[in-house]
Amino acid sequence: MIIALRRDPASNANWLGRLFSWVIKTRLVSLFCHGGIVIDGVLYHSTLARGPHKMQPGEWSPDKWDLIDCGGDDARAIVEFEAACTPPEGWWRKFWWKITKGYDVFSLLAFVGPSVQVSWMHYCFELCYRMMTGRKPTARITAEILLLAPLVRVQPGTRLEFADVDDPFAAGYLPKLTRTEI
Repeated sequence: MIIALRRDPASNANWLGRLFSWVIKTRLVSLFCHGGIVIDGVLYHSTLARGPHKMQPGEWSPDKWDLIDCGGDDARAIVEFEAACTPPEGWWRKFWWKITKGYDVFSLLAFVGPSVQVSWMHYCFELCYRMMTGRKPTARITAEILLLAPLVRVQPGTRLEFADVDDPFAAGYLPKLTRTEI
């Protein structure tokens, strides 16, 4: 499993996509505006235009991404991706799923305003987190949190937890991460 992080918007991005990338990088104080997971050359990611989806080798350019091998259980990650692509139950959730294509605009907007968590939709970094850990995120996820995950040895049967779920930024810019066994 490889973490793929993008520093620049896609080359075919329109002005709104470029602005969105700039806002994400500026607000998160990050080098990265987008992320995905690569398994056997296939890029798994979530975008505003298409929601969670995969791109086969040849449909994306690895040279435009920072690629970090983090190990992990590829089969379990693919199962988590498929689960993230499944529309939720209930007419209200299906309605929002159809509009957003499963992309979690609400949680992403929480970086600008109040915290909102939608567990059945994922923005790019949330999808990566879910594929890496097998858990739905319970707090804001950034590229830097994804980079920390291999350092605390996220392995099958291990998960990352936020020490202060109510106030994840109490300890500074990044939440406190602890390693716990399932």
